[in-house]
Amino acid sequence: MAKFGQGLIQGLTNPQFQQGLFELGDRIADRRKEKNQLQAISNITSLSNQGMASAQSADLGGLNASIKALQQQVPTAPTVEVANAYNKQITALQGMVPEVKKNASLNSVNQLEVARQAASTPEEKRNIERIMERVARESGNSTEGILGRTDAEIQTGKTRVEGQIRETFYAIPADKRKEYIRGIEQNGFGEVAAILEARELEREADQIKINESRTSAELARTPLPTGGLKKRVKALPESQERTDLLERIEMAESQNIKEGGTFQPGQRGRLGDELTSINDSISRAAGRQDQANLIVERQTQDEIQRLQRDLTRIEIDDDRVEEEARRLEEKKGSDVPFVGTTYKDFEAEARQSLERQAAKKIQDAIDRLQGSSTPDKSQGAGQSVIEGWSASDYKGQSVQFKDGKYKSDGTTWTKVE
Repeated sequence: MAKFGQGLIQGLTNPQFQQGLFELGDRIADRRKEKNQLQAISNITSLSNQGMASAQSADLGGLNASIKALQQQVPTAPTVEVANAYNKQITALQGMVPEVKKNASLNSVNQLEVARQAASTPEEKRNIERIMERVARESGNSTEGILGRTDAEIQTGKTRVEGQIRETFYAIPADKRKEYIRGIEQNGFGEVAAILEARELEREADQIKINESRTSAELARTPLPTGGLKKRVKALPESQERTDLLERIEMAESQNIKEGGTFQPGQRGRLGDELTSINDSISRAAGRQDQANLIVERQTQDEIQRLQRDLTRIEIDDDRVEEEARRLEEKKGSDVPFVGTTYKDFEAEARQSLERQAAKKIQDAIDRLQGSSTPDKSQGAGQSVIEGWSASDYKGQSVQFKDGKYKSDGTTWTKVE
């Protein structure tokens, strides 16, 4: 034992032996350092992959957790290079946060849409709509088409039922139609009931004339009336159906007698049947057009309401504000103390100016829509503007106003007959 101790002391005092020990220690330290680096790199890779997987699945919580885990590892990094690698991955994942936040919000909106569809009452659906709109707006997603979705669905269903009501109306016997109108009015379809009643009165007025002419002995040498039918057809918008009805009337007129003439046997009855058929067809066509006009009117009112909502929540992008502020600064003054307006003042002025411009644009759109639904009777054909609708903006186009359709040549409006 004493010999071993003496040998060890001699070895430690030997320079060559000492150098070997130092080299062995360095190699052990290097290997430990390499091992730590490999573990750190593996950890970076694992946490980064988790973060990217969370980003791809729009899992904002998972992404933030990966970022936090990487940040916690930076102080324990074995080398500066490893610390830099941690920071590089942190920066990369942080750059994904805004887009993931938007996608996560979009997923939330989609989930809320499922809940909206499952809601049992319109008011519940509208409440969910408002939540959807707020979530989308706060995350920078589009809010278009969210508010008013429930009302649009209700209106679509109502329009479908109204179409069925109209078709049923013309399928039932004429002597039962007034009773049918009272029934649909009592069931909440007052608008379509009023339309059908007005068209039925027109049909009845012409039918009375046709019936009297075809059955009265005193009117046997009198032509069957077609003037009222023709007038009603010409009031219809341009369509193939309108053209066909006019051709049928012209054909009927060619079979009619002149005043004081005489019908061939059975000719008056056949002509009366044809005019009755034309009369019914006109009512159907007019009813469809009334329904189409009603839909347009409702859509116009819905769009007006949407734009009015937009007026209450105008938001201007900060980049646009900054661009406008710099333009104002160059035009009006400087940021030098006691010389000109400060840059913050220019920013405030720029935001107000852009908000006014946006509000004016929306209000102009509202005015145009209100003009299309309730035009001023003093304006119309020959005018360059009809309630905000400028002819120069709609060259070659047609616009349906309440009192009829107008076409623009780029200078004035011409009513389309």
